[in-house]
Amino acid sequence: MRTAAWVSLGLSALLLGSTAGASAKTLVYCSEGSPENFQPAINTTGTSFDAARPVYNRLTEFKRGTTEVVPGLAESWEVTDGGSTITFHLRKGVKFHSTKEFKPTRDFNADDVIFSFDRQWKPDHPYAKVSGGKYDYFNDMDMPSILDTIEKKDPYTVVFHLKTPNVAILANLAMDFAAISSAEYGDFLLKKGTPEQLDQVPVGTGPFSFVTYQKDAVIRYKKNPDYYGEKALVDDLVFAITPDATSRYAKLKAGECQVNGYPRPADLPEMQKDPSLKVISASGLNIAYWAFNNTKPPFDKKEVRQALSMSIDRDAIIRDVYLGADVVLQRLDRRLPLRPREGQEDAGRRGRENPDRHRPLVHASATPLQSQRQAHWRNDAVRSRQGRRQRQARHLRVGRISQAAAERRGHNRADGLDGRQRRPRQLLLPARLQ
Repeated sequence: MRTAAWVSLGLSALLLGSTAGASAKTLVYCSEGSPENFQPAINTTGTSFDAARPVYNRLTEFKRGTTEVVPGLAESWEVTDGGSTITFHLRKGVKFHSTKEFKPTRDFNADDVIFSFDRQWKPDHPYAKVSGGKYDYFNDMDMPSILDTIEKKDPYTVVFHLKTPNVAILANLAMDFAAISSAEYGDFLLKKGTPEQLDQVPVGTGPFSFVTYQKDAVIRYKKNPDYYGEKALVDDLVFAITPDATSRYAKLKAGECQVNGYPRPADLPEMQKDPSLKVISASGLNIAYWAFNNTKPPFDKKEVRQALSMSIDRDAIIRDVYLGADVVLQRLDRRLPLRPREGQEDAGRRGRENPDRHRPLVHASATPLQSQRQAHWRNDAVRSRQGRRQRQARHLRVGRISQAAAERRGHNRADGLDGRQRRPRQLLLPARLQ
C-alpha cells in the first residue's frame, strides 16, 4: 500500500490514498468546505481552524494525535504563586512568514504575544473591532474572567497573571483561538489602511506559509523553510475544496487528492475493504448536547428537563442517523466518567425502556403549554422504527431551536455546565439533564 505523507490537521477521520496524479512534493487534501477567514481568534468552525492551522503556532501545543500539552512558541514555563502566575520563556530565532507586500524585519517576540491576546481582550485595541470583532472562543473559555494582566518582562519573557488559579490554562492556550499573529504585520496593515487583511492573508510562524485562496475552490500553501520545529515532508500543500463527500471519495480514488477528511459513514465499510486506501479514525473531542434555557418556562422545571431527556432514543439516532459512527455519552460533568462503569445504571436508558416513567414528571409540573404537548409524550411510547425516526426528527428540530434560543439569550447551559462546549458538531444527547 502506497501512502502519502500528510500534515496533521486535527481531523477526526482521514483517508490516505495512492499518490498517483500528484507530484512527489505536493500533498492535496480534499477539504469539506470554505473557511470563513484565516484568523483563528474570530473563528468557531472546524473547517476554518483546519485552514489556518498550517500557518500558525501557539505558546503551548498539543502533541500530535493526543491532548498532551507540549512546548510551542514558549520553550518552557514556570507556574508560581499557587498557580496564579505563569512565566513563559519564548523561543528565540523564530521567523514570521513573508507576503508579496510584507517582509518582517524582526523575529517573533513578546510583542506578538501581547498583540494577539489584547486584540481579543481589550476593547481599545486597534484590531478589536476588525472583521466583526467577535471573539467567541476567547470568551467561551472564560479568558476575560481568568486573566488579570499579561506582562512583557523582557523581549523573550511573558508573564500571565491570573485572577485565580486555573488548572486548564496551559491546555487552553494550545487551542486554535490562542494562535500568535505578527504585531509588526498588524502595524504595517494599519498604516496601509487595510487591517482586515490580517485575517484574510495570514502571516504566522507555522510549518506552511499562505500563498493564495480561491473561494469555494482551492487554498495553496508552501513549505516554510525557516520553521523552528519538525520540517514539512512536502513542498506544497493544497486544499481542494469539495463540499460533497461522494465527490471527495471519487477524487481520492482517481488520485486527484491524497487525503480526504470526513467521509460518509455509509462509505466506510467499502473504504476499509479497499487495499489502496488507509482509513484512520479517532474519537472526536467535541461533545454535543441539547441545551435548555433554564430561565424560561417550561425548562425551569427539573421534571420537564428529565422527561425530555428520557423521551429521546439516542441509540436509534446513532444507529439510523450516524450509522454507528458516533458514540452516546452518559456524563457531561467532567468530574465523572463519560461512560457508565460496569454495573452502573444508565438513567436515560432506564427511562426509554419504561416510557411511562416520564409521564408523571410532566403531569407533576404541567403548564398550559405542556398540556398542549402531552400528545407528543404519548407518541414517544411508540417503539416502531417509523415512530422512532419521526420522534428523532421532531426532537432534532426542537433541539436546534432551543440551542439557538439559549445562545441568543446568553444561557447556553446543560444544568451544571458552562457554555464552553458550544456549537455541537454531532448530536450526542446526555442520559439525563437535571
